[in-house]
Amino acid sequence: MKSLYLLRHAKYDRRPEVESDPPLDDTGRRDAERVGEYMRQHGLKPGLILCSAARRASETQALVTARLECEPEVSIEQGITKADEKDLLSRLQEVGEVVATVLLIGHNPALHRLASTLAGGGDPEALARLSADLPSGSLTAFSLPDKPWLELGSGDGTLTHFVVPADLG
Repeated sequence: MKSLYLLRHAKYDRRPEVESDPPLDDTGRRDAERVGEYMRQHGLKPGLILCSAARRASETQALVTARLECEPEVSIEQGITKADEKDLLSRLQEVGEVVATVLLIGHNPALHRLASTLAGGGDPEALARLSADLPSGSLTAFSLPDKPWLELGSGDGTLTHFVVPADLG
């Protein structure tokens, strides 16, 4: 069985005087740490992390990874930064078969659209929440059928976790 975790980067500093690639703000840093702790407590252990090269995404990745009880391979990729949902799906389809669990850290609207596309089952309430919104710092976890990443497609995921920062305290 394969697993896929999708994480929207945490909140970032939106002040106009901040540079074009802004860092996380205080809330975003706290939220990323909480998501990492949630992942640790629930045994969500990625073998590979694919992360946008945007500063807010890579800072989210670092804070989350610091809380995990595993040492995943991390790939920071510029292509994820501007990708649409089809690009993200294509990237996931390139993952090697030795990898069973992937965490993809990216941006909306592409990440939300990808999550919605993959969601083929799971708790109806969680699915309804996911279809409505994917706020900053939100984590979705899917169990996937035991088939090659190359064949990953629409409706293949069963939503096992949907957590937004407000759920974590």
